[in-house]
Amino acid sequence: MGGFGRSIAGAVAAALTAVLVAGTGQAGAVTALIMGGTGQPDPSKIPGDYINTVGRLYIDPVSSCKVGTCQLHPTITPEEFWPFFTAGMTFNESVQAGLPMLDVDTRHYLGLDSEPLIIFGNSQSATVATEEKRDLVADPTVDTSRLQFVLIGDPNRPNGGFLQRFLPITIPIFGYRPTTSPVDTGGPTTTDISFQYDIAGDFPTYPLNAFAMLNTVIGIGIHGSYTSTRDGYSEPELLAAINDPANRQVVGNTTYITLPTKVLPLAQAIRDTGYTLGLRAITTPLADLVEPTLRVLVELGYNRSAGYGKQVSFGLFPTIGPGRLVHELLVAAGRGVHNAFTGDPAFVTPQPAAAAPKLETEPVVDEPDKTTTVVSRVQRLGRGAEDKPADQDEVEDRVDSVGASENTDKQDDSTEDPDTDKGAAADHDTDTDKSASEKQETTAAHQADDTDPAPDHDVADAA
Repeated sequence: MGGFGRSIAGAVAAALTAVLVAGTGQAGAVTALIMGGTGQPDPSKIPGDYINTVGRLYIDPVSSCKVGTCQLHPTITPEEFWPFFTAGMTFNESVQAGLPMLDVDTRHYLGLDSEPLIIFGNSQSATVATEEKRDLVADPTVDTSRLQFVLIGDPNRPNGGFLQRFLPITIPIFGYRPTTSPVDTGGPTTTDISFQYDIAGDFPTYPLNAFAMLNTVIGIGIHGSYTSTRDGYSEPELLAAINDPANRQVVGNTTYITLPTKVLPLAQAIRDTGYTLGLRAITTPLADLVEPTLRVLVELGYNRSAGYGKQVSFGLFPTIGPGRLVHELLVAAGRGVHNAFTGDPAFVTPQPAAAAPKLETEPVVDEPDKTTTVVSRVQRLGRGAEDKPADQDEVEDRVDSVGASENTDKQDDSTEDPDTDKGAAADHDTDTDKSASEKQETTAAHQADDTDPAPDHDVADAA
């Protein structure tokens, strides 16, 4: 028996031993099988209370497994990746060795009772879970309606997963050949969660886009932040983003959740350089200035309009009209100027909609509540265009304009022209009042003009 064959046999033996050591489990309770990521074979030994953390943050919000009433069972898999992160098996060998280990646990717990069984995969183990799902769907003896899959940082996401970008070729070094996604209708339900720009779950469609590729490389830490820094989200913010319908796409029995990245990695690199060199006074406003434009250029590297449930392999160039691109760059430039001068950078990502997508213009406020408005400030991912009320800033500007015109005579200090003699204003001179009113209306008009228009659809949309 070859080395890889011995690895498979050893993996199965280890899985059987783990089941025997764990006992039969608590019959009549919902159970979740928890796997780790690359380099983390035993979930129970991962720092940071990994098992309970993923149960609380990602499994509880989207499945039948609720904190306090659900059994969280660690499932050991090899999670090796030679020659990059660990010695031993290649990525494909590790996945193939982990598959029977997960299968042993899955069939064991399915046989205990009729309760739902949740399978959780993270990064490499998300691939193991995907392969297991495919095998179980093909097995008529398995009641797959009881199964629920929850995946984070999934490299097999049809549109965005790093592995799926290579379909139909075998990936060099990985030794893994991706196949089409498991059937989305019938059988088990799946929730696929990814942070925007995660190198594993949200890889660029067009690798010739240097901005998108560099942004992905610089933001490689996003992939490892799901259970630690959560890409800058607090736990309440993360829960709100997961439950936000704007961040969801449903295809058959699979729900794709894409969590907008708060800070563009390219822009953060500029800020970090300033922190290191003591040049924050220069680099911070510079990053605020260019971040909206960089986002437009980065998003040109993605085809989000196809939807996350459709297989999208690598492409060469996006299809976008030059007029539309110029318009979006001008809008982004205007927003960048505002951010640089106000010190209040707001991230807006072009909206990846399936039909007639639209880029929302976020409202500009004086002192936004950072903890409660983060989700509303992100660009809505994963939904089509829909009718919505006029931009809040535009409405407020119009109200202010009308109110200023009607109340000019009553509020001398708030409406008078700075160049108008205050003594004449106090006498309610007719000509002075008229001049002040006209200037107020002109100012309101300029404010309305400064409001960023919303482009009609996603910059990365391949027509």
